[in-house]
Amino acid sequence: MKIEDQIKQIIVDAFAKNNFTLDSDVEVTASKDKSHGDFATNVCLKNAKKFGMKPFELGKLIADSINDPAIKKVEMVMPGFINFFVNNTALNSVIEKVLTEKDDYGSLSAKNITLNIEYVSANPTGDLHLGHARGAAIGDSISRIMKKAGYNVIREFYVNDAGAQMMNLAKSLKVRYLELFDIHHEIPADGYAGQDVI
Repeated sequence: MKIEDQIKQIIVDAFAKNNFTLDSDVEVTASKDKSHGDFATNVCLKNAKKFGMKPFELGKLIADSINDPAIKKVEMVMPGFINFFVNNTALNSVIEKVLTEKDDYGSLSAKNITLNIEYVSANPTGDLHLGHARGAAIGDSISRIMKKAGYNVIREFYVNDAGAQMMNLAKSLKVRYLELFDIHHEIPADGYAGQDVI
């Protein structure tokens, strides 16, 4: 269980200890300022009216009801936020999970959906450039992410190795090849006369 989900459950349990039932999902966010803890929730601000209490009053009641080994300290702040300081052992537990699951860490269950991802499309009739490398990196990353998310991924890499352009490239190469034997022909009108072909 992720630490955020663990904290959500701790909050739900603390409400239940006080005979309060939450109707909506509990929001737990990472704190931007570590002096305010590792995570925070606004659950008391959202639910105080429902239970006929002021947010800070409800928050104090809930904070005092939390006693979990994963939580080092719980802090109630105005107007009704609860800050959570997490024990290092709870934060470090993910390391053991990563080492155990190895390449499977973070993988989601299979969705039985196939995605066809096409990228790069390098054209042999022209020079490769930085855009091709960028497209390859992005396409490969998207493919890996979607595979990790449980999709069947087909990677489609078009090399553009057919059609009129390729025929003109072949004719141009033939002209340059024959030049090596002092046999001279004109490059076709739509041919490739660049230095790369030479």
